[in-house]
Amino acid sequence: MTDHGILILVSVYLPLPPKKELLRSYLEALFALEGAVILSGDFNSKSTNWNCNYTNSNGRKMEVLAEDIHFNIVPPRSPTHYHNNDNYRPDILDIALMKEVALKLSCIETL
Repeated sequence: MTDHGILILVSVYLPLPPKKELLRSYLEALFALEGAVILSGDFNSKSTNWNCNYTNSNGRKMEVLAEDIHFNIVPPRSPTHYHNNDNYRPDILDIALMKEVALKLSCIETL
């Protein structure tokens, strides 16, 4: 990463509904901060567009917000969650949302 002034990194955990809801105002406020912004973590937002097993309501909402607020959704290359029940397939829970970041990559490498 080069050519950045301020870089804002935010770790996110959004509990499953109905506890917390993905609010547009939160993302608008964070992406309005001066500088490049990276939000990363578990948004409980799933979409087949970023290789999840299915799309949920938060995922649909996130896709609309990405278009409206103009940020990128960057998924990992491999699943980030492996259920302890073998009947469930591994899935992606953690993604990154980026705005104004001069970074050339198509996904996040998992550690």
